[in-house]
Amino acid sequence: MQIISARKINTADYGAITEHPNLYAIHVQVSSNDLEIIGTDLLNVINDSSWMMQLDDIDRCAYEARAVRTMQKITDIILTALEDNNLTNNFGEYMVSHTAQEVLRDTYNHTRIPLPELWKEKKTGNPGYDFHTLSNTNIIVFGEAKYSSQFTPSYKAIKQINDFITIGKDLMELSDLKTLVSEESARNAINGMRGYTAAFSARNFRDIETVIKKSIEHTIGTSIINASEIYIVAVEII
Repeated sequence: MQIISARKINTADYGAITEHPNLYAIHVQVSSNDLEIIGTDLLNVINDSSWMMQLDDIDRCAYEARAVRTMQKITDIILTALEDNNLTNNFGEYMVSHTAQEVLRDTYNHTRIPLPELWKEKKTGNPGYDFHTLSNTNIIVFGEAKYSSQFTPSYKAIKQINDFITIGKDLMELSDLKTLVSEESARNAINGMRGYTAAFSARNFRDIETVIKKSIEHTIGTSIINASEIYIVAVEII
C-alpha cells in the first residue's frame, strides 16, 4: 500500500456554497501482486479478538458467540481468493475496507473499529455500513466500501451512505458501537456529530484525479455534506 496523496479539500473550489471544514480526499495505490501480503494482513486483523478483552463478561460472551462463525466465513473467503490468486468481489470489498481503515489510522490518527460483521448478529452480508473508525476528535466515522473489477464504483459508495443517512442506519448501529467506543463518541453521534468515509476501488487505466473530483462534487450534492468529517478514499489497483 502506498499513499499517493492525502489532502484537505476546499469545497468552495468544487461548487459548494459554504466551505466544509473537514473534507479530505485520499489516493492510495495497492498492487495486485501483493494479494498474499494483503490477505495475510486481513486474516490477522479478522482473527484478532483482543478487542473483546475490553468488554465486560456479558458483552464479551455475546460477541464471542457472534464472531466465531463470521471469522471462519471471512477466513474462507480470503483463503479461497489467495489460493486461486483471484481478486474476487467479496475479497475486493474486504480489501477496500481494510485499506481505508489503515490509511485513516496512519494519516489522520484514527482508531480502527472491528468490522461490523464480527459484532452484529447476522453472520455475513449485513445491511449496514462496511467499516468504522474513530477519529482523533472522538467522532465515529461510518464507512462504505465498494469494489468492482469492471468500473470505479465511487457513485455507488456515496449513494449508499446517503441512503443509510436517510433511514438512520448510523443511529441503528449505536447500540452495538457504544460498547466499542467511548461514551463521549457515542453521544457525539446522537448529537449529530458523525463522520463518513466513501471508499472505492479504481483501476489504473482511469484518471484518478478526475474520479476524485467527481466524487467530491457528488458528495457535496448529498446529505453527507452535513457531516462533521468526510473522507473520500480512492484505492487504485495497479
